Amino acid sequence: MVLVIQLLFAANLMGLSWFIQSVHYPLFRQVPIEVFEKYTHLHQRKTSCVVAPLMLGEMLTGIWLLIIGPISLTLIILSILLLFNWVLTIGLAVPEHKKLSQKKSNQAINRLIAVHWLRTCSWSVRSLLLAYLLLLQLERVNEVF
Repeated sequence: MVLVIQLLFAANLMGLSWFIQSVHYPLFRQVPIEVFEKYTHLHQRKTSCVVAPLMLGEMLTGIWLLIIGPISLTLIILSILLLFNWVLTIGLAVPEHKKLSQKKSNQAINRLIAVHWLRTCSWSVRSLLLAYLLLLQLERVNEVF
């Protein structure tokens, strides 16, 4: 069951990430400088309300998976990618958002997009690996019946 919940969190983050990557962040360039500061504050507040619970749920279920095991190479890769997303978010994305909340900068927008590509790819790989693990579990259940 925890694997299904983990997959739901990861898949939601993957979908959201692809939307942000392909639509939302590129549109930052189109926001007029006069309203950019207000826009970025609203963006951060509203986006955090959606992303934070998903990331926290993903982290908690990821820890839960490690606790209940069994430990496998796939689970280790999933855990590394999960940690990678948190490091990218806290260490690189948040500082770029802070810069953008003070002043519009195409350079900061471009860095944010570059960093977010890494997160988008990571969430995509996580979702695929979790789906693969779930399929393996379903095959084992089908063998029993």
